[in-house]
Amino acid sequence: EGASDPDADRTTELQTYMHLLKGNVGPGCLSLPWAVSVLGIPLMLLTLLGLCFITTFNCWAIVRWKRRHGGGAASGRALTYADLGEMAYGPRFRSFVVFCVCATQLAVCTVFLSFIGENISSVLRNVAPGTPLDSSRAVVVATLPMVMLLSFAPNLRVLAPATAAGMALLFLGFGCLGLIIEQNWSQRAEALPSMDLSRVPIAMCAVMYSFEGINLVLPIEAAMKDPSKFYGIFVRAMATVTAIYAIFATLCIAAFGSIDNGSVTAFLMEHSDQYSAKSLVLAANFFVSFSVLVTYPLQLFPAINLVSQLRARKARRGAGGGGWVGVEHRRIPAFGEDGLPVAGGGAEQTSSLPQIIPGEEGGNTWQLTEREGFFGNRKSFEGDSPLLRAGLVLGTFVVAIVIPNVQELISLSGAFAGSSSALVIPPLIELKSLLEYNSK
Repeated sequence: EGASDPDADRTTELQTYMHLLKGNVGPGCLSLPWAVSVLGIPLMLLTLLGLCFITTFNCWAIVRWKRRHGGGAASGRALTYADLGEMAYGPRFRSFVVFCVCATQLAVCTVFLSFIGENISSVLRNVAPGTPLDSSRAVVVATLPMVMLLSFAPNLRVLAPATAAGMALLFLGFGCLGLIIEQNWSQRAEALPSMDLSRVPIAMCAVMYSFEGINLVLPIEAAMKDPSKFYGIFVRAMATVTAIYAIFATLCIAAFGSIDNGSVTAFLMEHSDQYSAKSLVLAANFFVSFSVLVTYPLQLFPAINLVSQLRARKARRGAGGGGWVGVEHRRIPAFGEDGLPVAGGGAEQTSSLPQIIPGEEGGNTWQLTEREGFFGNRKSFEGDSPLLRAGLVLGTFVVAIVIPNVQELISLSGAFAGSSSALVIPPLIELKSLLEYNSK
């Protein structure tokens, strides 16, 4: 029955909102109290507002560009971030986008595994010392089967219950932290931290890392039943994310004073003798860690999307099928502020952007296709397979196990690939859009 209904595997407005919220609110949120300790509260709030505006503008710029080139559900195809990059600046730029998105998302997934290992092992060392799982690597190995199983969810509709569970666990963790703050409020520090100029750049990077959901926007928007409502949902989600960040970070600093650890839960574990409610600290660590665990597949989806597309395109080339061919001149109608066509409005212009033209072997770019066997007759990405997903998961697992200090790897990949996909590529695409559609 689900296979006969074209909307059976598409997400509702509430599910879209949850995916956007949970895709942004993750472990990066726990580093914000440390960032406030470096920046001070006024500069921190200004930085949050500025990054919220920039991130929202950049995300909407790529959605608008996609819609102007027929990437909606009604067109029978859904454009990826890499497709948009190739449309704007050619195949080499496409390769750059693929590298940036995959490096960023796989790095985030690796951080998630490392975070889970460190936090759950610290809880177990306090609750049941001497157990086999008192090592972070042992915890990562133990959680691998669950991560692998969740990562086989064929699409975001199937993954929605896990995302909802992740949100519930995250807010339970926030609730525990709120109770800790309430119990220690009478002993709060009198002096709030001031700005430390020498560490401002690295604190800014921590704040930027917390907005970690830009690469999820296209897959989430493409999975909607009614993508025309995406803009309002997206704005509300980003406003909610920014409010959560600001309230959470400010309250932690007001209650605990200067925080010298990149994770507030780790800070409370290290200073548990100074604060009451140690059991709540352990519970907060536990809830947040499992929230990250069930969110892992959501962060993996953009990489699955692009890698499966590369696989499908390679198979089509080998079979002599269609794909990206030359340049197509076509008439493009006027568009409204939301990127949707204005019926009967505005003058038409001529575009010479490269278009995806279907070939005999299915030359469309990424699309949802029916799957048999393990995927249970549900829709997933073209070129996708359980083996491909298992390979991506095992890659992040091996890096998390082998590299002692995974944060150095993440800082390197985040500084180049993450900043490029979030802050450089979208403005370049928007510039191309302005040149194409505002030229006379």
